[in-house]
Amino acid sequence: MILFFYGSLKRGWSNHHLVTDGKFLGTARTFPHYRLIDLGEYYGMIRDDVNGMTILGELWEVNERCLAVLDAFEGPDYPRQSVDIVQRGDVQGYLWAGESHD
Repeated sequence: MILFFYGSLKRGWSNHHLVTDGKFLGTARTFPHYRLIDLGEYYGMIRDDVNGMTILGELWEVNERCLAVLDAFEGPDYPRQSVDIVQRGDVQGYLWAGESHD
């Protein structure tokens, strides 16, 4: 599974240790259909086809075990969804599903 990380799961960030056995595929950017919203301690990425912008991040290939760990960590507030990546097309990422705070 190919995942797009835009925040704390990226290399050098606080939750990257959860990306066990993952393979870094390179940096990536989304098409301008997304926004980051400030949730306090973290940011959440949401789909916004009207006011969206390009989000920079990383692509990682993960196995099923790692995917299960990440899905449990992100929980219901950050469900895994399709993300449109310029360099690769459709991959998966964890988008914010809660209320907007902006």
